[in-house]
Amino acid sequence: KRSVMDSKTSKKANKKKAVKEEQAQGDAAETTQEEEKYVKIDKKTQKEKNLKLYNKFLKRSQKKIVFDTQLIKNAAKVIKQYAKHQKEKNALDLLGNEDKFITVNILLSEVPTQYSPKPLRIPIPHPIYGAKYDTRACLFIKDPEREFLDKIEDMDVPCLAKCIPYKTLKKEFERYHDKKDLINEYDLFFSDITLYKMLPKPLGKIFYVQKKFPHPANLHKLEGTELETSINDLFNQTYFHIRNGPNYTLRVARTSMKTKEIAENVISAVHHALPYIMMHDGIKQNRVQSISLRLGDSFDVPIFNQLLNTEIASYLLLKQQEDENGELPKEEEEEAEEEAASSDSD
Repeated sequence: KRSVMDSKTSKKANKKKAVKEEQAQGDAAETTQEEEKYVKIDKKTQKEKNLKLYNKFLKRSQKKIVFDTQLIKNAAKVIKQYAKHQKEKNALDLLGNEDKFITVNILLSEVPTQYSPKPLRIPIPHPIYGAKYDTRACLFIKDPEREFLDKIEDMDVPCLAKCIPYKTLKKEFERYHDKKDLINEYDLFFSDITLYKMLPKPLGKIFYVQKKFPHPANLHKLEGTELETSINDLFNQTYFHIRNGPNYTLRVARTSMKTKEIAENVISAVHHALPYIMMHDGIKQNRVQSISLRLGDSFDVPIFNQLLNTEIASYLLLKQQEDENGELPKEEEEEAEEEAASSDSD
């Protein structure tokens, strides 16, 4: 009887223990779900905050950085004439690309302390990539690759020339020369956002040095027409790398474009790129010292200049001295006399 009673008691105890464990597991699962829910809410809230902050700085940059459209058109004409001259000079170079990229260079008077190597999309009204320019792009995708390839099999994505799964990237592109050949074969590189943080090691330093590191694209959850539109939209924008500055370079146009199109692209690109610098480091618009256009390694053609606070203070001091004395400061007066003497002798 005692053994029977003990077995019954132990069974009841085990049942109670099992019930408690199930309740504990259920509570833990609910807690985990709630935590995941809060994490999603936090991410969504952070995105909304970042977007709100970006729009705030975008309005500031559009208000403070005012361009002379005609000046940009004149600068574009100079760049196009230089490109034409270089083409005539290198007429025997049959492999040279006639249609070259025009870049905009932004110089700050302050060195940023916070920056990110992650490329950012910058909207421009006139695309500089696409089927029109025979752009060839490579997309890094997650395994198994067949799932994604089946999705895009019947899609019209003319610029997407190659899809490379992650395992293939690690196995077939280990050597430096293989990576270099890969870089030279394609104009742009993209990566599914789920792989982005895993790519620095297999791609290596060469992708960073040559500024060919892939741009993240959120494609893994898309289907059908939405996926096709998102892939093609990747070629309607330019891309900006926030580095340690204070000099930033951004592709904005091509030499085959009209001067009006170049000017519109420049204004849009600069106004949309500056807020990212300001957001990351709190740099104000008055720290933008100069903005210029360039073709490759050619000379800079300035389109915007802004005096530093020290330069403004020096000018105001000279102006004050002139107003008080009714004449120029001694050094400037001597320079004026020398110029007058030289003109008389001529």
